[in-house]
Amino acid sequence: MPALALSPTPVTEPVIKVAHALVAHLKAGEPIDQRLLRQLFESACSQASTRDHRSIRHAYDALELAQILLLTSPAWSEQDNNLGTLAALAALIDQLPTQSIRTEEQLALQQFSTPAPIAWLLGRAAALTSADTLLEPSAGTGMLAWPAARAGARLILNEIDPVRRLCLQGAFGDAQVTGYDGELIDDLLPPDHRPTVVIMNPPFARSQGRGEDRHAADRHLLGAAKRLSDGARIVALMPTWSSRDVLGSAWTCRMGLTLRRGLYAKHGTGIAVRLAVWDRVTGGGLPLVGDIEDLADALGLIDQLPRRATPPSSPSPPSTSRAPRPSLFREVRCAARGPTLPRPERQDTEARPLRVVALEEPSPTGDPVGIYLPWRPSRLSLPNAKDHPTPLVESLAMGSIAAPRPVYAPLLPAKVVTEGLLSAAQLETLVYAGAAFERDLPGRFNPAQEGSLLEVSEEGAAYAAGFFLGDGTGAGKGRQIAGIILDQWQRGRRRHIWLSKNEALLEDARRDWGALGGMALDVQPLSQWKLGTPIALDAGILFVTYPTLRSGREDATRLRQILDWAGEAFDGVIAFDEAHALANAAGGEGSRGRVKGSEQGVAGLRLQNHLPRARALYVSATGASDIANLS
Repeated sequence: MPALALSPTPVTEPVIKVAHALVAHLKAGEPIDQRLLRQLFESACSQASTRDHRSIRHAYDALELAQILLLTSPAWSEQDNNLGTLAALAALIDQLPTQSIRTEEQLALQQFSTPAPIAWLLGRAAALTSADTLLEPSAGTGMLAWPAARAGARLILNEIDPVRRLCLQGAFGDAQVTGYDGELIDDLLPPDHRPTVVIMNPPFARSQGRGEDRHAADRHLLGAAKRLSDGARIVALMPTWSSRDVLGSAWTCRMGLTLRRGLYAKHGTGIAVRLAVWDRVTGGGLPLVGDIEDLADALGLIDQLPRRATPPSSPSPPSTSRAPRPSLFREVRCAARGPTLPRPERQDTEARPLRVVALEEPSPTGDPVGIYLPWRPSRLSLPNAKDHPTPLVESLAMGSIAAPRPVYAPLLPAKVVTEGLLSAAQLETLVYAGAAFERDLPGRFNPAQEGSLLEVSEEGAAYAAGFFLGDGTGAGKGRQIAGIILDQWQRGRRRHIWLSKNEALLEDARRDWGALGGMALDVQPLSQWKLGTPIALDAGILFVTYPTLRSGREDATRLRQILDWAGEAFDGVIAFDEAHALANAAGGEGSRGRVKGSEQGVAGLRLQNHLPRARALYVSATGASDIANLS
């Protein structure tokens, strides 16, 4: 049985002591009920003087740790046939009490560990060998890791909860144990941690910093998938609402089995789950799918899985360094362990100022074609920037006026330029938009008439200048919006608002954000939160449609909901895509007299007037086709 040499914490000693005591009961085949578990834990806490720190969850942690200690020890061995092993594991959990008590911390971290029979099935689906390196991004107490340990695989185990993390260190002495947010695992693990297999049971409904989050499992899955190379396999327990296609075209889904409600009952939840398997290969055929009532049926299907695409080579052992890598899209949130070591940089995500060379004289224009000139950056040069995929033109009138000399350098990951994720034309937009945002409008103002107007006031706020992007079709305005937001994100501004015409354009926004290296699920629709409830999005891009912006009822409006989320100090980007949809905000004169401003336009005006430090970005190819579009 592995030795448990752990750093002391208030509840570590009782958890370890109770786990050892419970192993003896499990070996003897004796049932463990709630009363015995509580007696053992209360006694251990009393002896360790930890009454103020204990929780029934720690008793359940001890119960799970006891199972792991038994299942990784020589005292337990698999049966002669797979059905026999499955039956033995089922008999083991029949000895255990149901984890019927939940705590706020458990719900916040979604701590629902995998029962041993299901964990064993996931291990079989992974086809683990001693040549593998396993990553478990939300390892808990290790209930998914023990099959890999028995197979002799190297272990990289990540767990954000400190007590559970200490359990992992004790139960798996040779494992690399980290304490990061599992959603960011690829950004934070050292570069030499190269798993060949991922087995995971991610949080289903809550994310760090976001609170309730229907896409939490997908975020964790995508984060782990980024770390894997061709031929790797992921075996995951996912919510039934998650799509089998979530990983994209680089991955082939091999299996999607829905395990009926109740198979998780011993661990405190009755929800149905999906056992999913993906291989990092293309063209792999159709997945094995079905609804599973009995785990023996799942075993039969798992044994039909195709062999792993590429047998894992024996990777060099992971470094013992705990140095995290900086994340592209989140701040690091992990508990410090020991001295801080130098942080290695990821070359493909390290943000650096764009190299912008200002031209003393405007560059010469090309030969006109009709009333158009070929587009060129008139006052700057962008070394290493790629040409736009298609030729761009501008009118003779526009091309005859040179742009101002650039004074701003966007902050971007290197690959955005070197891989042509943004073309030279699109990067020029970032240069001038960023420069505009750095300036303040003359004077100080306070919003009046519920934000419909601004009044001059010495005690008012200084308003940041905005930027109007008027490029036409083919310029890639969605990618330009994403690039402008990315520049501000790299500068520490992690909340932004993206407004557009309808909900169908949400996927376009996610596509453009994801193309620059972001996670598509960082873009969340306002419709995800009910009117009148707080928006639980600590960092991300809030996608709002114009009809939603103007909606509300007497006691609550969507505008107020957004403003409460943003806060008075909001300094992120407000991107008004298709900004002409806000036309007629000021009203005007009609054939029958004065016409009041449009509700949609007024709502957009109030949004920006209440957020003086916001970076307002207006995007429309037809913004000046009618003077009303500018009002």
